[in-house]
Amino acid sequence: MANPNGRPQVDNPKQSVLGVRVTAEDHEKIKQYASDHHQTISQVVLDGLDLLYSKEETKAQ
Repeated sequence: MANPNGRPQVDNPKQSVLGVRVTAEDHEKIKQYASDHHQTISQVVLDGLDLLYSKEETKAQ
């Protein structure tokens, strides 16, 4: 089924929104990191979550 706005459908759409309170300093650090690495803030946060999961998997082995 074609999407009316022309975007292709994805297998696992992101439907949940997460709000996080951070200090102004942390917000600036995240924004700067995202800018330096050509990512969105969401991508930076999700990459950080992936790192935490990887770290846990390494501990379990």
